[in-house]
Amino acid sequence: MNKENLKKFFIKFWERSYDFSQFCFLEKVLFYVFVFLEKIYNILFLINKIYKNNFAKKYKYNFKIISVGNISAGGTGKSVLVQYLVKILEKNKKIAVISHGYKSEIEKTGKSFLVTNNINNNFSENICLASPDIIGDEAYMLFKNLSVPIVVGKNRKKSCDLLNMFFNKFNNNLDIAILDDAYQKFLIEKDFEILLLDAKHPLENGHCLPAGKLREKDYSRADVIILTHADKLNLKQIEESKNKVSLNFNQNNIFCAKHAFDGLYLNDKELINIEKINHKKILAFAGIGDFSSFKNSLINLNFDSLIFKEFVDHQDYLLKDIEALVLFYYSNNCEAIITTQKDWVKVSKYFDSQKYSQINIYILKIKFEFLFNDEKKFLTELKNNIL
Repeated sequence: MNKENLKKFFIKFWERSYDFSQFCFLEKVLFYVFVFLEKIYNILFLINKIYKNNFAKKYKYNFKIISVGNISAGGTGKSVLVQYLVKILEKNKKIAVISHGYKSEIEKTGKSFLVTNNINNNFSENICLASPDIIGDEAYMLFKNLSVPIVVGKNRKKSCDLLNMFFNKFNNNLDIAILDDAYQKFLIEKDFEILLLDAKHPLENGHCLPAGKLREKDYSRADVIILTHADKLNLKQIEESKNKVSLNFNQNNIFCAKHAFDGLYLNDKELINIEKINHKKILAFAGIGDFSSFKNSLINLNFDSLIFKEFVDHQDYLLKDIEALVLFYYSNNCEAIITTQKDWVKVSKYFDSQKYSQINIYILKIKFEFLFNDEKKFLTELKNNIL
């Protein structure tokens, strides 16, 4: 079983584990084996956490640090929230973003780089060229959508040091750094910790890896918790999810949000009216952490005919993948393709070529929106901790 199939197996296994009665005898045995391995994982995680919290040196910077993270493996929409925060804060403050750069060339180096479009080589000292392969799909999407400095590197301490050096070099002061996916980063002192949980299953099946999706069970370190995709639940279900979390957390600091439709763009450039294509047969594909969210977003837009193709999160699209996708497109008599911006940044090099230029590809863009009156309350908490 290759890595991709193994990941799909675990995702389906965890989903089925929400109702233990679904399991056959062999699945129950396998689950108990995973629970045993989970205990080992939890011990190792706890040792690491105790060491970093009590014995390792912690680093404090002269700029404020906002952390955006989660406690589960997979997507909860962190990058979309990062974009929302930048657009809110950059009006009055100097902002920078730090991203891990998953499955990128930078991740393999262990170093941190400031992203730019203005160098001839891929790497030059502490600067790197903006491209999906070099900095990763999520970091590249942030770079394309935002106008603030982006630093990429898996070591957040090195990334913060680089930001410090960069701003000091120009006698400038950075006000706030936003760390993407940093809830489990213990060596940096953070000023505001934002934790994202999926509203439907905020604590997943209650188990950590490999018995469940959780990286850890401690959500009490957060300053605020945001329940994402809360628009998919009714008020009673939202209250039930809040009650689960509020056993160890102040319910006043639990907010609800959704990923809202923000337009369809032809080749990521031209905003189009959905009515022009909603009668066509559409092939929709993506390789993201929460494929069901992408799928439901398109279903809610009332297209007449949709066919879905799912890839693994952070899919590394090769030419053979695109050829198979195009063959699937033509064999099903599709008339257009829809994908996410995160996927588009990696496949655009193929579809920009003459060979596939006749296929219309539309990019689904989403934005972060709070529900109810939660935005006002969230911004008050943010202001009290950061501004």
